[in-house]
Amino acid sequence: MHVPPRPAFLSLSLILPLVLPSCGAARPVGGSTAGGHGSASQSIRWESWAPEAFARARRENRILLVSVQASWCHWCHVMNDVTFRDDEIVALVDRHFVAVRVEADTRPDIAERYYEWGWPATALLSPDARAIVELRGYQSPERFRALLESLVDDLEDGRPIARRSPPPEELDPRLADLDALRRDVVAQLDRRYDVREHAWGSPQKYPFWAPVEHAFWRARVRGETRWRERALATADRYARLIDPVWGGMYQYSTHGDWRHPHYEKIAQVQAAAIEVFVEAHRATARPRWLEHARAIERFLRAHFRTPSGGFYGSLDADISRIRDGHVEVVVHGADYYALDDDARRRVGTPRADTRVYASFNGMIIAALARLFEVTGDRETLALALAALEVVERTAGDGGGFAHDEASRRQLVHLSDQVEMGRAYLALHQATGERRFHESAIRVARFLLDARNGLLDREHGGFFAHSPDPAAVGDLALRRKPLADNAIAARLLLSLARMHGDDAFRIEAERALRAVGRRDQIRRLGRRVGEYAMALEMLNGPYVRFAVVSGADDEPTRALYRAALGVYEPVRLMERLRPGEGDYPDVGQPAVFLCTQNACSLPVTDGSRFAEAAREFMQSELAEPPR
Repeated sequence: MHVPPRPAFLSLSLILPLVLPSCGAARPVGGSTAGGHGSASQSIRWESWAPEAFARARRENRILLVSVQASWCHWCHVMNDVTFRDDEIVALVDRHFVAVRVEADTRPDIAERYYEWGWPATALLSPDARAIVELRGYQSPERFRALLESLVDDLEDGRPIARRSPPPEELDPRLADLDALRRDVVAQLDRRYDVREHAWGSPQKYPFWAPVEHAFWRARVRGETRWRERALATADRYARLIDPVWGGMYQYSTHGDWRHPHYEKIAQVQAAAIEVFVEAHRATARPRWLEHARAIERFLRAHFRTPSGGFYGSLDADISRIRDGHVEVVVHGADYYALDDDARRRVGTPRADTRVYASFNGMIIAALARLFEVTGDRETLALALAALEVVERTAGDGGGFAHDEASRRQLVHLSDQVEMGRAYLALHQATGERRFHESAIRVARFLLDARNGLLDREHGGFFAHSPDPAAVGDLALRRKPLADNAIAARLLLSLARMHGDDAFRIEAERALRAVGRRDQIRRLGRRVGEYAMALEMLNGPYVRFAVVSGADDEPTRALYRAALGVYEPVRLMERLRPGEGDYPDVGQPAVFLCTQNACSLPVTDGSRFAEAAREFMQSELAEPPR
């Protein structure tokens, strides 16, 4: 991504008085300059993503300019105030283009389509909505103007401008052997690991969860011990992105290291951070990892919640304001987050996206449930349950979930279903409450109900969203995102093992085959961690910890806590009544450990459970999987 020089801002000593009540105006980013840049009187006239915009482009033979942005994205603000306010670009777009701007977090279907180009993502499409070119990140006025002019020349001269779609890829022969595919995907992750900076990928360093989870998994299950140390070293680097004042984690770091953070705080990163630090604590029992997880929780509680108890989608990096329809940055994030708590509060709070999205809340709920597993802190659980209640009330929709309250009766998105399904499963694992297990089953069945438009019954796998009757051109072709299909597969595999429904396993395997295309896997590079974990899980070992009791009393709860305290990445927790499943009633609360091949004798003494579990797993899981 092209990153321009940091824009000039007023010094912080001058800004502080200006942004207090009854203060004067600060200079906007990329303010009026020579050469036609940044005219405050002109800007592109944006249309919303709607059938009318695409119909006008076709009717008037105009090129479509689509800008996909996020409210928290700093370089989106810069591009809006510099490139999209350039006089010549504004005039050019007005004469020859239909300009459509989309907020990525509100439209997961569009965000999924353009995710690989980052935000801002800019797409140019032919009048009939065929792809021409996609652009990553900030575009300078000079380069962008030249591109638009060349496209207009081609269109007026009758030269083809739409990109020719490649022929469908042949079925990858590796899909006949998913274990061979697993080895290839793991090798790709390994090649992307930066052993010097301890991260997957370069130059930007993102605090991903899935590759760290995979590193811990392979160390524990496959005996590849060096990956445990790498996972811990990576978790240590992630901690450098924690805001030392408010807690919470910044989005990523630039310059190929962990010392140059971008200060946005987005929901996905907060959830990933908790997951990483909880797993590091489970693997080591070192308290500092819990301290890091608690710093994220503290931020969520104090700065990232709606009044009703749901979680925001994001918190901007900068202090900004809306003026004449544009975002003006008043204090840059690097200056703002260098302040102490009192100074920050005097300046103000960065803008938050206050909508409650099902997918993002599901991620945070699952992470808090796992934090509760290791702390037993009922306030952490209450935080997760409050968000769950909000999502169920505002976005629950016929067994599945809308993206948010405003999206009811619109498209159904795969990401909302799989993240809320994972949240229910995590809550069930953490608490043993069967209502959460039943809710996870309900989400899984929603996924598999072809009437909801997500399952590809013919070829397997899940589409990113239900059919959009208004979509045209290339946009009418639905995609099957790798990560969300992998999360769906993991959810279905877990439930298949707990619930005994073989249909869940069959559809999980079909999903993994459906998205296992060479081009997609290579293109995603370091972002294949979820897929690697799903492939590991498909034929890998597992052990069920089944707490069997007819009462919800302290002996039962003590046994459940003892089972939760055993570190085992392939563990599935269950809470059953006597007579359910294949477990006998021994007249008192008991825990059974079962693999796919054998079950242990009942354990009724929680103080002996850790030793009994270790002996059982050493005997039953001694042979590493292929």
